[in-house]
Amino acid sequence: MRKVDLKTDKLEIIFSIFLLLFALEPLFGGMPTVDYAVWGLIVLCIVLLFVFLVRDLVKDARGFLSRYTSRSVLSVLEIVICLIGIAVSYAVEASMNSFWIFLLVLTVIAYFLPTPKGAK
Repeated sequence: MRKVDLKTDKLEIIFSIFLLLFALEPLFGGMPTVDYAVWGLIVLCIVLLFVFLVRDLVKDARGFLSRYTSRSVLSVLEIVICLIGIAVSYAVEASMNSFWIFLLVLTVIAYFLPTPKGAK
C-alpha cells in the first residue's frame, strides 16, 4: 500500500471527497441552503474529476491504467465512506441502501484483488 501524494493523487482525493459529500448529502435535505451548497460541491468535484482524468490520460496514456489500479491509503478511506453512506442512508431512511452496499462490495473486492505488475 502506497502513501498519498498530493501532486499525483489529486484524482483519488477528489473522488473520495465526492463520495463523502454524496454519502452525507441526505443529512442536509431539510436545510435548502446547505443542501444547495453540498450539491454545488458535488458538481464541482465531478467537473474536476473529468478535467484531471482527461489531463492525465492525454499526458501519459500508457501509465494511466497502472497508476489508477494501484492501492493507496485512500482505498481504506473509500471503504469507510461507503460504511458512512450505509449508516446515513439507514438513518434518514433514504432509498440509497442498495447503492451503498453495492459500492461497498465493489470497493472491498477491488481492495483484495492483486495489483497489476506495473503498478506500485
